[in-house]
Amino acid sequence: MKNNTNCLLVFLFVSVLAGCATMMDRMTQPVVGIEIEKDVSLPLTVENIWYRTEKVRLLGLAYEESGTVTVSENSVEFTYEKGSIRIPRENIQKISWGKLSPDIVNHWVIVHYTDSGKGAVAAFKGALFSGGGKESKIYSSILHIMKAR
Repeated sequence: MKNNTNCLLVFLFVSVLAGCATMMDRMTQPVVGIEIEKDVSLPLTVENIWYRTEKVRLLGLAYEESGTVTVSENSVEFTYEKGSIRIPRENIQKISWGKLSPDIVNHWVIVHYTDSGKGAVAAFKGALFSGGGKESKIYSSILHIMKAR
């Protein structure tokens, strides 16, 4: 009887863990590791930002460009030395906070959006030694314009 009780307890424990993992996959709020600011003032312009897509190479820098991100009521725009990238608010599908392969060190503000009908990713992070809190401001501002749709 004791053996059956132990088996039942193990089964219940594993079932609860599996259920928690499934629930955690579905949750989008609260985001762990980044503070969501309630008071957002737009436009927000933040300098010394790293930018990357999903296609960053395995070896080398964790980012593709360094520049300035501006979040306005209608778009997210990243400007850098050689040009700019503009993501209209209505094209933003989802925003998340986390690691983006192959970079296993840094956490990024990850914007999933459509570009010419295809899915695309733009990720932003404050450059090293440029001061903290930049990701929180960017994340909160993009979340704000998404809710305003």
